[in-house]
Amino acid sequence: DLEEARVRLSSAMSSRHIGPFVEEVDAWSLKLSAVAETLELWVEVQAMWKYVEAVYSSSDIAIQLPLAAKHFRELSKIWEELMTKALEARQIVQHCAGNDSLRSTLSHLLNQLSV
Repeated sequence: DLEEARVRLSSAMSSRHIGPFVEEVDAWSLKLSAVAETLELWVEVQAMWKYVEAVYSSSDIAIQLPLAAKHFRELSKIWEELMTKALEARQIVQHCAGNDSLRSTLSHLLNQLSV
């Protein structure tokens, strides 16, 4: 559990025996914070994508709003590529921590899906 790992790292940081490990524990704390932030954003995008996908999956809407439907298909393609890369990565910490491109893409998707 991600939150449990963050709590354990916080406890380790307050230990008087942390001396030799402070840099490593601090690095892990930063990595796990980045993962948590990325996953929170990811869940927001997923919820918004599911909502918007339900709207644009209707052929009536696609006919009535062809430009908006096309825009959603483009965003959907980006979303599906992100999901495929995540599946291929298999290591969530390495995939999310320090991956500014991933966070930037997720932010972009969230902004565009919210329009």
